[in-house]
Amino acid sequence: MSEEGLHFKHGLAAAFLIMGVPIGLVFMTPSMTGNAIGNLTNTASTGIGVMVVMASMALGFFLSRD
Repeated sequence: MSEEGLHFKHGLAAAFLIMGVPIGLVFMTPSMTGNAIGNLTNTASTGIGVMVVMASMALGFFLSRD
């Protein structure tokens, strides 16, 4: 892979981590969203938050590998 492509992959991995983790944390705390997003239950909101955090960390890890 070229140097430019590798730089792009690392930037994309960083973007997934920088955006995904805080978004997931917001969903993990139902009081922060106020359950205003689709009238979610506490369990559903926490589940979505956990999935978003795990997905962003996994994508970040796999994209950052050489």
